[in-house]
Amino acid sequence: MRTLLLILIALLLASCNKQPTCDNQEANIFIISHLRDELKQNLVNTYVRDNYSSSDAYFYARDKGLNISEFQEQEKNDKKKEGLIYAEETLSKTMILLKNMRSTEVSNELRKCKCAADVIINDKRIRSINYSVQFTTDNKIYVEIYKL
Repeated sequence: MRTLLLILIALLLASCNKQPTCDNQEANIFIISHLRDELKQNLVNTYVRDNYSSSDAYFYARDKGLNISEFQEQEKNDKKKEGLIYAEETLSKTMILLKNMRSTEVSNELRKCKCAADVIINDKRIRSINYSVQFTTDNKIYVEIYKL
């Protein structure tokens, strides 16, 4: 029994000193999900910008005797819905990966690792990303993505 207790204490102490790594799978899944959400929002915004004209909606509503502000709002919402469909369709064909993950700074005291990685979208390097991976007090992964 005493031996089992010593082994448990040793395992507990070893897990307390555990250091996260930049290639942590849970962290990478979170980062890719965040990048996908950011790309989705950018695609929707671009779609609305390219396909919605407030002046066109204004003149149409005025000519038809409709409430101008309500019609403009409805038209913009319709374009956002179309943009969302467009973004989801586009993203369903898009592969996002993190490559060349590397540590830029390690803090053993904080159990934190600052990282950089290359963002690859459909086999093309798009940019680098900086992030940190840290263990919380209950040994869960905490990811912080620096300005995208």
